Amino acid sequence: MVLMFKRSFARERATAVAYIGSGGVSVGIAHSLRSGPAKLLTSTRMELPLEERTPEHTTVALKQRLVEAGQKTLATYAAGGHALPISTAYAIISAPWTQSQTKRAEAVFDTEEYVSERLLSDLARRALKESPAPRANFLEANVMEVALNGYGTSHPEGKRAHTVALCALICVGDPDLSAAATEALRTVFPVAEVILRSGVRATLEAVRASRPQLRNCLILDVGDEGTAAIVIRDGVVESQTYIPEGLRSILARISQGGLGDGTLATMRMIGRDECSTPTCAAMQAALAKMEPDLAHAFGESLMKISAPLRLPNQLVLFAHPDISSWLGRFFARIDFTQFTETLQPFDVAVFQAADLSPSRDTSTQVAGALGTVGAADIELSVALALINKERSSA
Repeated sequence: MVLMFKRSFARERATAVAYIGSGGVSVGIAHSLRSGPAKLLTSTRMELPLEERTPEHTTVALKQRLVEAGQKTLATYAAGGHALPISTAYAIISAPWTQSQTKRAEAVFDTEEYVSERLLSDLARRALKESPAPRANFLEANVMEVALNGYGTSHPEGKRAHTVALCALICVGDPDLSAAATEALRTVFPVAEVILRSGVRATLEAVRASRPQLRNCLILDVGDEGTAAIVIRDGVVESQTYIPEGLRSILARISQGGLGDGTLATMRMIGRDECSTPTCAAMQAALAKMEPDLAHAFGESLMKISAPLRLPNQLVLFAHPDISSWLGRFFARIDFTQFTETLQPFDVAVFQAADLSPSRDTSTQVAGALGTVGAADIELSVALALINKERSSA
């Protein structure tokens, strides 16, 4: 029995995962068998206070929240009777701290040539050299797609083609925040290997995992302070922008500057059509009053990113669970047709943590960890989609 326990223990690994957003952090610990997906055991989310601060002060505050959330998560993990050491710690850094760009490189031959690993590596290096970003800011670079004779293929090595085109996603990040995140995770998980990844790539992998048939879409990732807008065409990131409208500004518009403790709860009930109290009626009136301003704020940014080419009609929405239903109906109902390819309204799909089920391990009860789905579940589900993709490809 002892030998069986050791063998099972050796096959498992524990991974810490942190998601760093515009106004807060989520930290979780996941278990996985070496041949299976990582499942979240426990998580903690901490937000920054709503106040004016410089970018330097924001970096310091996020680092502090990262340490606090990590320590709390680790304590809950230990309290649940878990002793498996944390071998890896991922930090997924989202907008506005990261940006991405897509670069392409192509080789054209007179005759069909053998596609070797060396050829693909040379194309990847050419794509990387085209990026104007400073080397110190590079976060990661990944091959998103290889096309042979104009057709994408997942296994190009060993085949023959006249043309070989490679598309690379190059992500850059704020070097100060990257350093702060690394130091914070090493403080909490001192023996773990720290790996930094971008929120854009994690979001893309979450969409690929939950909706593999979707190769053309607009992704809106609504964070605390702003929204990352990502245009996907043919399965590749075409462009990205940051819209300064997020959860806090939406709630501030609703409550005319005061967030109010019950605003999110009321929004959740309205989204589910379960609200008929006078408070709900007042909220509905506030929503109707603020919608034109919110539509204008998003419309200005959508107009800019649709200028080169109209946007795909499919919209994938990532947002706090309490506002996601209402926000999904908002984007489907408001007239943004002037920006879409077919001049039709957006076809909105609201991302849920359950779309990547089973991302949370409900078979292991960790005290205080398993509760209602919240922002941490959405963020860490996105992070785990990337981690699982990387492990399956290794």
